[in-house]
Order: sequence, then structure tokens, then C-alpha cells
Amino acid sequence: MAKPSYLPDEVTTYWDPDEGRVVQPAGTILQVVNFVTSDKDSVSVTTADTTLNPDVAITVTPKASGSHFLIQARWGGEYYYGTAWNFMWNIHRDGSRINAPGTNNWEGLAMGNNPYGTSANDDSTPNFVQFSTLDTTGSTAETDITYRLVVSANSTYTLWTNRCFGSAGANGYENFSSELIVTEIAQ
Repeated sequence: MAKPSYLPDEVTTYWDPDEGRVVQPAGTILQVVNFVTSDKDSVSVTTADTTLNPDVAITVTPKASGSHFLIQARWGGEYYYGTAWNFMWNIHRDGSRINAPGTNNWEGLAMGNNPYGTSANDDSTPNFVQFSTLDTTGSTAETDITYRLVVSANSTYTLWTNRCFGSAGANGYENFSSELIVTEIAQ
């Protein structure tokens, strides 16, 4: 293999004549992309991974092969009364869970909070989920990857996204945005 030719203005980035391209060292952030939605709606969550309504997903076109991807997820809304502990949150990569301990509805990357204890409030007290995971599956440069926030439950329940149950926007009824952020990291 030929020695790398270092560019004069950047000693960490170099031209690899064997690969015919500029190479970034491991750990370099290649891109950061995000998807934010403040659309409001509800969905019936089942024991299978359920796509949110509105869908919280993003398609990334990798800049390099073999990259890792840091996925950060944020969701706000409201669970059906007293059911926050029944929901498990996951990330899909091209339709399959990543980094979860299994595929059952009780296995996941995160679980929502229940800010109101055991009192009945299925109207105006929101729930919130925020988590991250590192996808080390790898990538092929210029081959799209779709990441999607999904949720499952131990039964069928209603889930409101970016709003509270009681109102899609009024004093005392919090509204949110939900977001996925994907950071591509060279390896």
C-alpha cells in the first residue's frame, strides 16, 4: 500500500490513492441530520412495534462506508391514563430494531415517564421520552438508511403525539415537537 499523501492544510484528512478518495480518521463527524415535527395526532399502539402518527423518521445517505450512527430521539405527548409503564420505545433501522434486548413488546431502549403517579389524568398532563443509541451495524456509502422511532405496549392503547389528550392547543394543555437526530461518525 502506498503512503497517504497528506493535504497541506489538514493533517488528519488524507488522500488514499488505493481507495481513490479523501479519508477521514475514525471518530470524525461526517454529518448531522435531523427531523423535527410538531404535527399533532394519535395512534393506536399495539403489542407490535407501531409507527407514530405523525411518523418520526429520517433517511440518511451515508458519506462513507463502515460508519457508526448516533441516534438521538425525543418525543412528547400523552399516554392513555395510567399506562406509561406499559410502553417500550425503540429505533428501527430499515424496519428492524437496533440495540434492543429482544423483539418482544416488553423489551426496548427506553420507557416513558409517568409524571402524575396513580391519579387519573388522561387529559392534560404530558409524558416525555428522550434517549439515544449508537448503531454500529455499519454502512455503505451513498446507500440510504432510514431510522424510525417506534413504540409498543402490552395491550392496545391510544398514544397522542406532540399534544395532550384533552386539546391540541390551549392554555393548560401542553404541545410539543418530536425529533430524531442522526450523527454519522467515521470508523
